[in-house]
Amino acid sequence: MKKLITRTASLVCLLASAAPPATMHAADPITIFDLSAWGAISSFNQCTSEVIYADDDNTDNNLSAEASIAPGFIVDDQRPGTTGLRYAIQSDKSVELTWKCLKDPEAQFLSMKESFEDLADGTTDNLNGWIIVDKDNMAISGEYPAAASSKLSVATVDTKPADADGSKVLGVNYRGNQWGDSQDDWIISPALTMDAANKAELSFLLGVKETSSSYYYYGYEVYWTDSDIDPAAPTAPFTYSQRIAYKSNISTSTYSDFYGEKMVRVTVPGIPGSARHIAIRLTNDKYNQDMAMWLDDITIDEINAINVLGYNVYEEGVGRLNDELIPATTGSFTAPAAVAAEARATTSSDNLSAPGAPLIPVRRFFVTAVYNEGEATPSNTVETPSAIDLTLSGLTAPATVDAGERFDITVKITNNGNIAVRGHNVDYSVQLYCNGQESVQTDYDCPDLAPGESAEITFRKEPLTVLDPDSRKYHAGIHLIGEKEDYNPADNTTPQVTVTMNPVTLEAPADLTATHNDEGLLLTWRAPFITLPGDAGLLLEGYNIYRNEQKIATEETPWPYNAWTQTETLPDGTYTYKVTAVYNTGESAPCEPLEITVSALDIALAGDITVAAANSHITVTGAGNMEVRVFNPAGALLFSGDAETLRRHTFTPDSYIVAVAARTFKVQLR
Repeated sequence: MKKLITRTASLVCLLASAAPPATMHAADPITIFDLSAWGAISSFNQCTSEVIYADDDNTDNNLSAEASIAPGFIVDDQRPGTTGLRYAIQSDKSVELTWKCLKDPEAQFLSMKESFEDLADGTTDNLNGWIIVDKDNMAISGEYPAAASSKLSVATVDTKPADADGSKVLGVNYRGNQWGDSQDDWIISPALTMDAANKAELSFLLGVKETSSSYYYYGYEVYWTDSDIDPAAPTAPFTYSQRIAYKSNISTSTYSDFYGEKMVRVTVPGIPGSARHIAIRLTNDKYNQDMAMWLDDITIDEINAINVLGYNVYEEGVGRLNDELIPATTGSFTAPAAVAAEARATTSSDNLSAPGAPLIPVRRFFVTAVYNEGEATPSNTVETPSAIDLTLSGLTAPATVDAGERFDITVKITNNGNIAVRGHNVDYSVQLYCNGQESVQTDYDCPDLAPGESAEITFRKEPLTVLDPDSRKYHAGIHLIGEKEDYNPADNTTPQVTVTMNPVTLEAPADLTATHNDEGLLLTWRAPFITLPGDAGLLLEGYNIYRNEQKIATEETPWPYNAWTQTETLPDGTYTYKVTAVYNTGESAPCEPLEITVSALDIALAGDITVAAANSHITVTGAGNMEVRVFNPAGALLFSGDAETLRRHTFTPDSYIVAVAARTFKVQLR
């Protein structure tokens, strides 16, 4: 049938039976008719489809050929269908289908066997958990050595019975009497634990012997109970309503089956999985004859009630996908990639891409469980893909940035799917990752995108600091909200881009000066000027002072004064001083070196000098015509001249350093 390209047409499914036709709106290339309203189809029916279109110029080709509809799927508690069908689209566009296995490959089923080979002859109690009960209490001895008492006990036969694991058997002797007493001997299994939904199968070897007559009537019965055993009355739970198998009057016609100590395999299937114990009862009603019966190789096996053979996978409009039956313990199948559907126009803007663009095909799958009797009811149907296909491309970032500088990273997002998507907290978000770690930023203004539409997303990045690595690698990725899946997740992540921070120069102090007198040495300098913004994270923490290339001191805090005093009096001579700035990232280069020559004459010229500060003025006495210099706490020179000129100069309230000849003073104006 041709694919319909209009929404004004409809299809009619016509059955040859008396059922009414079904009409389906033709919205997709493949139309599915649900015939469940007609009930189960009990026999094969012929079906045709007819397209009805008001403006059809040629109606001669509107009726399809006939197709057969087979009887419905099996609906049976013992043959259930599988459930939980899910899908995942792989990178090669194939579809991985998974479902719940009806046969669990990890399931553990009960299986036990007792062959009595590890027990000593004559053992009649503590038979590896099996309980022996003798209800007739009528024993003979010596008549048949393989069963030497009236109570079931372990014995060794002269010749190993055919099909038996060994020569040990569990046997019992019996002689009837004229009062019609009957043999009544029991063996009860240990406690069983099985899945109540399953079944159990009992199997054992049975042997009989009658020593003096060909007329004998042996028998056995098999019981089960879902109750625990009371040691005081172990056979009480086994009532006739729970007798699942029996055979009586094993007569002359079957004597040859057992002749020569031959044992016959007895199998009892269909025991409920809820059984807690299983019992075998041996009976005999022959009068005045010496007889014997024995058992060997008793096995109990739990059987999975769901005898599924395997699975079939179907795609609507295609048919069965698997060439061979998928094993019953396998719950997965990979459907190969489909060819994209042809482009087609549409009046809808929410489920198809723009005309001319290839469409992501809509595919529907279901799975059936296969039994000997046929296929069970199909699983749930999954429809793939979700039709979301978002692509990231063109991740762009500056190659280099300065420390403390904000920068932008942009990425292009395109909706190549066949449905519209909406931004963050609805369908998707775009996240930025750094150095392969978890998301460092999420775009909370993701755009809404119609099919085929693109947009640019910008991440405004926080500045890199001097404490960060020299470079960082960024990539962007799409995060789909909830359980949504992308048709082609391989293009949901961009390649990495590298952003490198430009080298940071640690500025050195400047304008180093020195004053020396009998009280010591005073060094002053101008603090470095930090040009980086505050977001760069560069901090000035102090200074290192060097004399003749040897570090002699560290000034750990740069505030409030850019000065350092050495109180010891230096011997006459020439000295070279340098100062470096110490930052939270390292040490700067040194300032221009300063060479100082010390002599006793320099110290004598200083004289007795006093400095006072009040009323916006700084007054120096005893300096004569010597040069007076005034510095602010940052080391900047504010005044240079004689004391008389200084007296007329005004200053704002602050702390100051006053240098006169070889002496310095710290004063405070309030």
